[in-house]
Amino acid sequence: MATVAQLGLIMTADHASRIGYTQDANIVATGNNSQANAYQLIANANRVITCAAGNDSAKLMKFVDDKLGMHMVTNNGAVNLNLFPAVGEQITLLAVNAALVVGVNKTALLWRISPTLFTYILA
Repeated sequence: MATVAQLGLIMTADHASRIGYTQDANIVATGNNSQANAYQLIANANRVITCAAGNDSAKLMKFVDDKLGMHMVTNNGAVNLNLFPAVGEQITLLAVNAALVVGVNKTALLWRISPTLFTYILA
């Protein structure tokens, strides 16, 4: 498991766990550009290490499972990652259920502004 610093956060893994921030640092994206088949993210800090096909995808947690409402998704794969919201949810400026494209070696920081809407920063 990677440390939180490896995921791009400026805090130790111990500090992150104390505030309830979870991490998954070895994600292999899936999905064939499909929200239904996208890799289901289960942590707040996520690092995709394999994104090999141009249509690989990941999906954010649905509202009822999202305890903190903040997510960081880093794409260290070889191609762009399609990041979907949960079914029926939306990422700002995109249609409901539409994917946000996270470029290679880029990070998306997302937070909920309502039960069904995320806003984000790409860095």
